[in-house]
Amino acid sequence: MRMMRLRNKKGFTLIEVVVILAVIGILAAVLTPMLTSYIDDARQRRAESDVKAIGAAICAFNKDLRKWPIYQTKDAATPVDVLYSDAGDGAAGAAAKGFDTSSNADTLENQLITNAPNYSTNGKRKWRGPYLESINSDPWGHRYYVSVIGLQPGKSNYAAFVLSAGPNGTIDINASQTISAFSTKDQSGEETDDIVYRIK
Repeated sequence: MRMMRLRNKKGFTLIEVVVILAVIGILAAVLTPMLTSYIDDARQRRAESDVKAIGAAICAFNKDLRKWPIYQTKDAATPVDVLYSDAGDGAAGAAAKGFDTSSNADTLENQLITNAPNYSTNGKRKWRGPYLESINSDPWGHRYYVSVIGLQPGKSNYAAFVLSAGPNGTIDINASQTISAFSTKDQSGEETDDIVYRIK
C-alpha cells in the first residue's frame, strides 16, 4: 500500500528542472544590468543631492555669521584651503589635486555641526547650527571635499565648490581654479565623473 502511494506522487523530472533553471538564468541575465543601472543612478543622484546640501549649509553659515567657515578657531588669522567630511576614506589623487587633508584643512563636521572653532552663539551675527544633521561618506565610501580657497579674503577670483570623487573614487579636477577658467574636465579635456556643486 505504501509503495503504491509513493508511485502516485508526482515530482519534477530532470528535464523540467533544467528548463526552470534555464528560465531563471535568462531572467537573471536580462534583469541584472537593469538593476545595476538603477543602483548606479541612485548613487549618482544621492551624491548630487549631498553636495548641494553641503553647499547650501555653507551658504546658510555665511548668511548667519557674515563670514565663511574657513577658520579652525574663531580668532585664527590663517584660513584653511580645504574642508572635508570625517566619514569615508580619502579619495585617490586628493592631495595631488590640492585637497590635502593633512595640513591647512578642517572637517565639515567641526564647522557645520559641532562649532569646534567656537564661533559666537550670541548677538546678531552668530552660529545658529547645526547646519546639517550629519555628513556621511559619498555613495562609494569616500569623503566629500570642499575647496574653500575662493572664500578666503583677497581670493575672490577663485571658485569655491563641493566635490565627490564619483564612482571611480579618484579626484580629477584641481582645488585651485579661477572662476573664469573653472572646469570639471581633466587635463586631457575629458569630462570627469567628479560630482561638483559650485558655491561661487
